[in-house]
Amino acid sequence: MSVFKQVKVLKSRRGFRIELDGSFLQTPEKQVLEVPYPELANAISLEWKNRDKNIGLQATPLTKLANTAVDCVPSKREKIIKELVGYGNTDLLCYRVEKPHDLKVLQEKLWQAPLEYFSSKTNVNLRVTHNVVPLQQNPECLSKLASIVTGFDNFQLAGLLSLTCLSGSIVLGVSMLYGWMDVCEAWRLIFLDEFHQERIWGADGEALVRRKQIKTDLCNSHRFISLVV
Repeated sequence: MSVFKQVKVLKSRRGFRIELDGSFLQTPEKQVLEVPYPELANAISLEWKNRDKNIGLQATPLTKLANTAVDCVPSKREKIIKELVGYGNTDLLCYRVEKPHDLKVLQEKLWQAPLEYFSSKTNVNLRVTHNVVPLQQNPECLSKLASIVTGFDNFQLAGLLSLTCLSGSIVLGVSMLYGWMDVCEAWRLIFLDEFHQERIWGADGEALVRRKQIKTDLCNSHRFISLVV
């Protein structure tokens, strides 16, 4: 049973607000949650209409990301952009193994194509390494990446940050944001090494649970992005 009897989306001067039994939904920092996207506002209202009183905020993932966009991104925007650009130096798809050979071949087969597609769409050419030493990408390349990331608004940035942190890859984050890759494909690429190990040694229960949770979080973040791009 829903906690609130009446959940409404109301137009405001700067976007849309969600009203819960006559009071506006607020962020953890006590700001009125105001979103500029009507589709997102409607989706957030549905979260609260369907939220059971016995379930916490994990049942409202869109609300949590919107809260981040309102409470955190404006004051930490430059720091977040720097963090995202920094993934250019640590991107999952750029770090390959030399051994075992079969995993090396698998990484090159499955990781290289999305990396090249990302490059063709963004003109950001990230280099690949087989060394464990941290890779320093070309400053011009990182500058192009910064220009792309800076162009996103606070809500888009909140979604991209979530996708990128979950995947360990700005390439996969941006690819999911623009719809160049779906969540299931990205999820398989993220855990390529683990799947390879499981074929040899068998499944690990804790790893299965962790991967399932990350897939859920990726789906929620991607849904959020789809409502603000």
